[in-house]
Amino acid sequence: MKIIDVAEFYAERGGGVRTYIHHKLAAAKAAGHEMVIVAPGPKDGCEERLGGRIEWIASRPMPLDARYYLLLDNKAVHAVLNREKPDVVEGSSPWAGGWMVARWPGWALKSFIFHQDPVAVYP
Repeated sequence: MKIIDVAEFYAERGGGVRTYIHHKLAAAKAAGHEMVIVAPGPKDGCEERLGGRIEWIASRPMPLDARYYLLLDNKAVHAVLNREKPDVVEGSSPWAGGWMVARWPGWALKSFIFHQDPVAVYP
């Protein structure tokens, strides 16, 4: 099964979300699934990691924390989903990532996974 997580807040130098995603990539491989993470970053690109892949979408840095980028390009996310043809797509925030998944017209099962808590983190 191919699973795509549209991870709005993943960062290379992040903390909890990065840890969660790294465990998720390894667990998917161990279970025989293909895991693809769609994440905002400084430039477009693809990177194999821990038995899965990260598809980077070129984005602008977040004003509050330059380690993170703003996922704003709905068309780029939909292009990755259309190209990858996943069985399951996860929107991982109630903001852009979740809305992008909800509005994608593909046939994959869509789910909402909230794997960050910005209210607890930033203050």
